[in-house]
Amino acid sequence: MGVDLSTVFCSVEAALAIKSYSPDLMVRPCFYPEHLLETAAKELKAKSASAEAVAERIADEIDEWTGKFGALVIGPGLGKDPLVVQSVGAWLEHAAKRAADKPQTVVIDGDGIHVLLEHARLVKEYPAFARELILTPNAAEFHRLADKFLQRDTDMEVNTKDSQWLKDNPAGGEISIEDPLVKETAELARAVGGATVIRKGVVDVVTDGRVCVVVTAKGSPRRVGGQGDLLAGAIGTFATWARIVHENRKEKSDSDKQKADEPQLPSNVLTCYAAAHFCRELQRVSFARHGRSMLASNLLQALPQVLQQWFPEEGVHMQSHL
Repeated sequence: MGVDLSTVFCSVEAALAIKSYSPDLMVRPCFYPEHLLETAAKELKAKSASAEAVAERIADEIDEWTGKFGALVIGPGLGKDPLVVQSVGAWLEHAAKRAADKPQTVVIDGDGIHVLLEHARLVKEYPAFARELILTPNAAEFHRLADKFLQRDTDMEVNTKDSQWLKDNPAGGEISIEDPLVKETAELARAVGGATVIRKGVVDVVTDGRVCVVVTAKGSPRRVGGQGDLLAGAIGTFATWARIVHENRKEKSDSDKQKADEPQLPSNVLTCYAAAHFCRELQRVSFARHGRSMLASNLLQALPQVLQQWFPEEGVHMQSHL
C-alpha cells in the first residue's frame, strides 16, 4: 500500500514461518509462549525467571524499535498465551507513559483488545495515550469492551433496520453522536478516554465520542477470516500518512496558516473512515472475481487494482529523499 517498512513482532516459534511468507517483511521474534518461560529468562537475561521480569525485558526490547514507527498495529495473529499477553501489556504501559511527550497511533484489533481489557486502567491513568488509540471491535469484541468500560450490556450489532438516518443518507457520512444508530458507540469512545472506535458490521461506525461518521459503501456479502486484519493494517498505514500531513501543516508559513487550520474531521476518525472505504472496495473487487470462494489472500491480490484507482500514478508527486 505504500508503507516503506513493515516490521512484524511475533513469537519465537512463529518467526520462521512468517519469514517464509515474503522477503519484504522484517521479522522480530521477541515473544515467548508460557512453556518457554525459563528459556526466555536465560536468553533475555531477565532479573528473574518470573513472568513479570521476562515480560518487562521483552517490552524493553520492543521499545528499542517502536519509537521510530509511524503507527503500531497490535492484535492480528497475537493469540492469548498468558506470557505473550503479559508482555504486550508491559509494552502498552511503556507506550502509555511516553504518549504525552511522543504521541504515537496504536491500532488495537482482535486479540489486542483482550490485552487492553486486561490493562484497562491505562486509558484513565494516561489520557494522552487513550486519545491516540484506535480500536477496531467486531460485534463480540464491542460487547466485551462495553461490558468493561460502560459496565452494562449492549446490543451485539448496530440496529440498521429501524434507522431513519440510514434511509435519509444511504451513502453514509457524518452523523450526530446522539443519533440512536451511533449513540452507544460514541459513549464507548468517550469511556475509553476519547479513543477512536471503528465498530465493524453491516455498516461501519467511526467515532471518537465527539464526532461520528458511518460507512455504508458496498463490500462483499461474504465474510472471510482475516479481512479484519487487513483493515487494521490499512488503518495503520493511513494513520502514518495522516501524521505526516499533520506535521507538514505545522511547518506551513503564516500565509498558509488559515487554510491549514480549516475545520475537518479529527485525524484518526478520518483515517478509519478512509480505511473502511478502501477495504470495502477491496472486498467488492475480490468478490466480483472469486465469488463465494473468496479468501482473505484474494483481497491482497486486489490491492494493485484498487490502489491504482484510489492513488493513480499521474496524481502522485514523488519527492526524492536521496
